[in-house]
Amino acid sequence: MTAFHRRRRAGFSLVELLVVIAMLAVLAALGTGAYFRVRGSAQVKATEDTLSKASSGFMQIWSAELDNARDSFAGKSGFAQYASAVDSLKIIAGGDVDRARALWNYLWMKNAFPQTIAEATAATTMTVNVGGTNYTVTLPARPTFAGMTAGTLTNPEQGAVILYRILTQKGSRGQVYNEEAIGSLSLVLPGTQYRVFTDAFGHPITYIRWTSGQQGELNSPSFLKGNNPSRDPFDPTGRLLSTAWTVAAQRTAAATALGFTDFTSTNWMPTLIARGDSDSWGTLLSTPTGLVPVPDGVLSGYKLRRQGARGDQ
Repeated sequence: MTAFHRRRRAGFSLVELLVVIAMLAVLAALGTGAYFRVRGSAQVKATEDTLSKASSGFMQIWSAELDNARDSFAGKSGFAQYASAVDSLKIIAGGDVDRARALWNYLWMKNAFPQTIAEATAATTMTVNVGGTNYTVTLPARPTFAGMTAGTLTNPEQGAVILYRILTQKGSRGQVYNEEAIGSLSLVLPGTQYRVFTDAFGHPITYIRWTSGQQGELNSPSFLKGNNPSRDPFDPTGRLLSTAWTVAAQRTAAATALGFTDFTSTNWMPTLIARGDSDSWGTLLSTPTGLVPVPDGVLSGYKLRRQGARGDQ
């Protein structure tokens, strides 16, 4: 009778175990990297969707306010209280109605869409000396922003707070754009009572009242339309430019009241901004006057208004 003996296989060697562990680690790293790439892409897409919806609502309100500016300048029914201010502005503009209308639009929209809480809670004024007499135009602060205080909020955070109030108030056409309408979550900023909309990364969404984009991008196709003497959307005929408004002291005084050093033939657009996965806003709105540039690395609403464009490219 033949006896059979099974030989027991030796265990894995240390080298084999280390190779297996290394392979598992590589696979885990690849899987984790793929997960975060997919997750990051989904967050960017969700943020773009939110910005697109919020920007659409914002522009509806912007359009309604611009209609109010035009109607009040024209003295239409319901705007009689602005007649004296419009008359003063026409004197400031040297009797040029197109120039006065452009200045009025700027004043009205600065008042309706303040960039900081200091702007939001103070009257919007313009004082210009004409022939030795000071003429002042004043628009009182909006009730929407009454009682607000800046505290330790950064300028982008203040813009985010103001944006939330603008979108959620009931406008002249009855528009209200809340969290459900724009597909966004919101949060109360730490240490405050103020609520803001957030992007898919959990960061506040802010806005810039007038920007020429990134490195003047809005001055290039496909954002420009028509062939007006000026690219300024409030001054298409160029009546605010130095070539037309030759009294430099009056022109620069008016520009300074609006936050500009002078008027330029520049296309600009109000735009909503999300910082995406960035840890901070950087220098965005560190000096929120004039035409504010959009920094690299943020998701910007003006780009999403161009067919086929992404907000971060």
